[in-house]
Amino acid sequence: MRRRLLLMVPALLASLAAARAQGPNWIVDGAWVKPSLEGALNSVAYFTLVNRTGSADRLLAVTTPVAARAELHRDEMKDGVMAMRATGPLALAPGARVVLAPGGFYLMLIGLKQPLRPGDHFPVTLTFEHSAPLTVELPVLAGPPS
Repeated sequence: MRRRLLLMVPALLASLAAARAQGPNWIVDGAWVKPSLEGALNSVAYFTLVNRTGSADRLLAVTTPVAARAELHRDEMKDGVMAMRATGPLALAPGARVVLAPGGFYLMLIGLKQPLRPGDHFPVTLTFEHSAPLTVELPVLAGPPS
């Protein structure tokens, strides 16, 4: 029994490490970043974003000190070929919940300034059209939080 509990501790810590931030108008939940591959200059971040403003808004930009650029992307299947596409501003209706996850929307971190290893964490700032910016600490995890 004790051995089983010890084996479960890393998974529990990983799930607790997922970022959750909340401002008066926004919730960011379940955030995590894939570790970068050796020599890679890009990585991806995932999270759920909830609009609690009571009015429509748009996520205009995301910035972080660990990458030259951060862009919202989306995987799209076209003619049997999967392609990544930059999405530009992301419209969020009042009460909308947008999930950034593998196979859909995600945050592409381009031009990494340092390798991203499990256990690392760093800030990203979300800039909205109408709301105040929101800064969130994102953890680098080996896989999605459970």
